[in-house]
Amino acid sequence: MNKTGARVDQVVEAYIVTRDAFKLRPLWDDIESLDGKVPAEVQLKAMRDIAQMAEHTITWFLTRLGRDLHLEKDTQIFGESIESLRKNIDGLLTDDLKNSIQARIDIGVRDGLPQALARQIALMPVLSSACDIIRISLEQNTNMMNTTRTYFEVGEAFHLDWLRQQARFLPHDNHWQSEASAGLLESLYSCQAGLTVRVLRDLNGK
Repeated sequence: MNKTGARVDQVVEAYIVTRDAFKLRPLWDDIESLDGKVPAEVQLKAMRDIAQMAEHTITWFLTRLGRDLHLEKDTQIFGESIESLRKNIDGLLTDDLKNSIQARIDIGVRDGLPQALARQIALMPVLSSACDIIRISLEQNTNMMNTTRTYFEVGEAFHLDWLRQQARFLPHDNHWQSEASAGLLESLYSCQAGLTVRVLRDLNGK
């Protein structure tokens, strides 16, 4: 509420859509089922990765969707599109992103996570872009797979993924530093979305 100026009911709706569209409950259950099987810090890190994606997406729904949420309708629309992205993601990523995700999977497996769960957690930074991709595809009336590929290629061309990673390493010693870092991250996501729209319009002669 403090970050977005949204009402409590709006924040709750954004949380519910995020939780259900991204199917977070099964992920939480899988992580909790590892109690006593892996170190607690491994579980906490996995939960933290999900929480970072969820916070970004909740903020996105509150500030960038451009309209009020409709719980049932938006959960279905975004949920179906996110599931499609998950199923097809290997054919949409740039080589750099593939290598980054594989490195995260390898670390997760080495820490004791099952392969499938390690992959789901490793995809969290990529899925943070899902809502931008879905909105662009709907507004520009473009094929979502082509939109996704363009989005990731733009990110690689302008090193936006690297910039976001560096932004996450900025100091978070106080509230203002945390807010500055969060603001920079959101600006980089917005920049990537804007560049993607421009490229798609140019390609389509608009």
